[in-house]
This record gives sequence, structure tokens and C-alpha cells, in this order.
Amino acid sequence: MNLTEESIEDALRAIGDGRIEDAIHILEPLTHTKQDDPDPYVYLGIAYVQAEKPELAADILRQAQELCEEHCVLAQFLGRALLSLGQLDEAEVELRKAVRLDPEAQEAWCDLSKVLVEQGNYREAVIVIDQALPRFPADPELRGTRALSLYRLGDYKRASDEWALMHKQHPELMLATANYAYTLLLMGNNEGALPIIDKAIELDSSDYRSHIIKGLLYFNKENFIESEKSFQEALSSNPLSIESLSKMAILTHKKGDESESTRYLEIAEKRIEEVPECWRGLCFAYSYLGQNEKYMDCLLRWTNRDPLAAAPWIALYREYTKLGLTEKAKRALDKTATLRGYVTIHCSNCNAETELIVDEISGFDSSEDRICPECDDIIPMPSGFILT
Repeated sequence: MNLTEESIEDALRAIGDGRIEDAIHILEPLTHTKQDDPDPYVYLGIAYVQAEKPELAADILRQAQELCEEHCVLAQFLGRALLSLGQLDEAEVELRKAVRLDPEAQEAWCDLSKVLVEQGNYREAVIVIDQALPRFPADPELRGTRALSLYRLGDYKRASDEWALMHKQHPELMLATANYAYTLLLMGNNEGALPIIDKAIELDSSDYRSHIIKGLLYFNKENFIESEKSFQEALSSNPLSIESLSKMAILTHKKGDESESTRYLEIAEKRIEEVPECWRGLCFAYSYLGQNEKYMDCLLRWTNRDPLAAAPWIALYREYTKLGLTEKAKRALDKTATLRGYVTIHCSNCNAETELIVDEISGFDSSEDRICPECDDIIPMPSGFILT
């Protein structure tokens, strides 16, 4: 074993022991001298990623690429470094390469799904995760990212089912428990949410998410006094929670305190510019408050800020339908179907539910009646769509 090989062995031991700076100290001199061996570059890049130095990692791993054939680990860590740097398109290329070279690279699948969500490409994120889950069915990161993507696609039922499975697989995870309860509450399933809320409180009664789901349960049941207490507790833990701020704007309005309602709403409006993915809470606050013009403007801004999300288009469809704007409602529904990549239809004759795959290029015509594959009855559109 030569000196370079011994140094690499020492560096790998240091990485394995969590002594990342020691590994960097060993590996950096090896990359300062011109050589054909890519290993020092690859391992140094990995160490830089673990040391949260993504710029250095990306630079050294690109040098490693020039010295070797396609390399799964190299592509994976370069993709992760580029993700940290916000270079999402390049990160996607590298991470797709990593999972192609090694389909068992679990972390690469997780990183790739994260990149797609960061890009706002929720439909593609679901497709990629569905390719990964047969290999890693209990991976909480993949499950959570899939649920989040379905939520952004406005499919709260499937998102809830995903959180339910994740909660069953990992009952100790607050993320899964709180989000499972939240999606059930969004769909008005208060009774189904009750035991899940109890579990969240058991996990951590002080967590702001426990307060939010309690507050939402009380809100759904029109117990506005207890709802306000819960959302105030949530804000004590997380003063910038848009869900809590928006609900407090509604609750103080119901008490007749318009100045407080306006104050909460203004804080939420400022906050939304930093976290545009949370538009939903603010938009529906406008709806509750009867600020219909602001509500429509909020939904339209949501479609612009998150252009591959179907959730705002579903809300627009319902609003346009309520206003009798038939053509606009149809366009919103067609857009929803194209963004999701599928629609679910319900036959009132035999009660069957059928999923139809939507071609991204040819799109979808939501006004075309369908034939039930189970009983051959006509399913009239758009009333036959299931929108959650």
C-alpha cells in the first residue's frame, strides 16, 4: 500500500468516525498534486458535503468527474451539493444519473424527490417516488415527500392516505402524525382525526403542530373560543405560522375585533412572500372574511408563484362554478387534470371509482362525458369528478 492509499484509508476511517475536519485535512493535500486517481477528489467532495461546504464539494467533485467514468456515489454527492446551492436543474441531472447507475441508492432517490419538489414539479416527484417505493417501502422521507407532493396537487385524500401509512410505519414521528390529522381535518373528517390528534399530543403536547390541529378541530366544530386558545398557543411557539395567523384573523373577526383581525392578516401577508408554498391558509382566510376580490387575486397569485401546483386551480374551479363562469371553470378543471396527470371519476349508478390517466401533451377535456368501465353507464361531466 503506497502513501496515497494509506492516507485515503485514514481519511475514510475519519469520515466513518464522524471526524470530518480530520478527513478534509488528510485529503486536501492529495488533490493539490496532479494525479489520475479520482478517489481523493471523490472522498474529499463527500467530506465537504458532510461539513456543509457545498461550494467546495461541487468544485472538487466536478474535478473528480474529469478523472473517471460515470460514478454513482460521485453523482449522488455532487447532486446533493448542487441542491444545497440551489442549482436545481443541475442537481436533478446528477441525481437521475445516480439512481440510474445504482437503483438501490436510497439516499439518491430521496435527494432526487427533494429536488423535484423544490422545483415545484410535484407530478414528476410522485412518479419518481413511485419508482423508488417498491425498493424502500418504509422510507419515511420518500413517503413524506410523496404526501407533500399530493397535497400540493390538491389531492388531499391521497395525501391523507400517504400520511396514514407513514404514521402506521413510524408512529413515533410527529411529522406524520400531525400531517395525517391535518389532512383529515381539511376534509372535514373530525371523528377520524380525533385519535390521531390525541397521539400527536401524546408525542409532544407543546409542539405548535399539536396546537394547530387542536385549533382546527375546534374551528371545524365551531367552538371558536377553544379554537382561538389553541391557535394563540401555536403562535406562542411559532409566531410566523401562516395557518395560525390566518385562523386568528378569522377568529378575531368573528369576535368583532376588526383591528386585530387586520393585524393578523397583515402579518400573514408579509410572511407569505417568504414561504409562497403556504398560500392556501391565507387565500382561504380571505374567503372566510368575505374579501372575495382578495380571495380571487390570492388564488391567481398562487397559480403564478407555484405554477405546477393543482391545488389553487381546484379552488378556482369551485369559485368560478359558484359565480356561474362556466368557461373559466372548465379551463381550471382541465388545468387541474393536466397538472395532476390523472383524474378520478365516480359512477353514481354502481358507485365505482375509476382513475383516468391524463396525457401531459394532449391535455384533458373535462366536459366530455365518460362511460363507467364497471357498469357501462354514462358518467356526466364535470359532476362525475372526485376532487379532494
